[in-house]
Amino acid sequence: YDTKVTIIGHLQRGGSPTALDRVLASRLGFAAVEGLLEGRSGVMAGLVNNKVKFTPFEDAISKNRAPDSQLVRMAEVLAI
Repeated sequence: YDTKVTIIGHLQRGGSPTALDRVLASRLGFAAVEGLLEGRSGVMAGLVNNKVKFTPFEDAISKNRAPDSQLVRMAEVLAI
C-alpha cells in the first residue's frame, strides 16, 4: 500500500481546490484586507456579477431565498 499526506478539509469539501477556487479565495481575501484597511467592519466580501462587493452581515443573513427548484430536482433524480 502507498501512503500520502491528505488534507482532511479538502476531502470534506470534495477534493483539492481548483485553480478557480484559489483565484476566488485570493480575490476575496485581498478584498477583505483592503476593506479592513479602509475601516470597513460588519461586512462580508462576495462576488456579484464577477465584481467584489461588500455586503453588511445583517443584509446577508436576513434574506431567505428558496433553493433553485431545478437544482433540487436534479439532486433528487441523481440521488445526491
